[in-house]
Amino acid sequence: MDIAILVFDGMTVLDAVGPYEVLSRLPSVDVTMVGTERGPKRSDLDSLAIEADALLSETPRPDVVILAGGSCGVELADAVRLSMEYRLEERFGDADPERAPESVRRTAAEQLKQSRSHGRA
Repeated sequence: MDIAILVFDGMTVLDAVGPYEVLSRLPSVDVTMVGTERGPKRSDLDSLAIEADALLSETPRPDVVILAGGSCGVELADAVRLSMEYRLEERFGDADPERAPESVRRTAAEQLKQSRSHGRA
């Protein structure tokens, strides 16, 4: 099973580290810290960083995506959900991206663009 933990600047670290500590010990589970950009992501207290080892768009269809909580987590969560709906829409024609705010649509579109450039959409 592939699990992606989405980390970002302003996250609550325990929301990423707690699930990582539990899930990474399970047999046949691969856990990857991912972000919209690679590199260190600072905590909401700016006292700790977690490394995003991969882009979410490079993670080939994770079975589970965990989004750490934090100050900008809601919009990022909406963008991830919307990009997944776009992928479903391409297959099944169900999603209605027009309901999402413009900033969420832009972030989701960028994630899809990155996925397609890696051949994963």
